[in-house]
This record gives sequence, structure tokens and C-alpha cells, in this order.
Amino acid sequence: MACLGGRDLSISDSGTARIIRIDEIWLATQPQDMRAGPVTVLAKVVKVFGTARPHCADLFANRRGNRMKVLIHDGLGVWLYWSSCI
Repeated sequence: MACLGGRDLSISDSGTARIIRIDEIWLATQPQDMRAGPVTVLAKVVKVFGTARPHCADLFANRRGNRMKVLIHDGLGVWLYWSSCI
């Protein structure tokens, strides 16, 4: 195991870290309720695009713009990260 920025990453046989690949980043134009969980945020993505696109990150901000959520589909499932931008 290797530690990068306080997060554990697994190391492959070739010695490189396996991380989530992101090919595209999409920014939402409407504010998102920060109480929404991964299912609600995923439903919003599916409503707009028809499906969650693998290796794409969808960024959502609240009305004030001081909090952000990132939904990432890694090809197998979804990851939902949130951050406070104070």
C-alpha cells in the first residue's frame, strides 16, 4: 500500500498506482441540494444524459457556491465526493 495525500492507493505489479480514470469533467449549471445522496445525484445525471457515462466526473455546487459534490462513474460503480470550499 502507498499513501498519497492521506489516502491509501493500491500498487499494481508494474509499480504504478491504480487510480480512478477521468476522461471528461462536466459542470452542472443548476445548483444542487448538498443533502442529496449518491442515488439522487446519479438520478440527476441520468435525467440529463440518459445514462451515467464511464470515466466522467459530474461537478455540482450549492446555491452559495461554497460547497461542491463530484459524482464519478469508474466503469463499475459510482463515487460521490463532497468538499467545502471555504
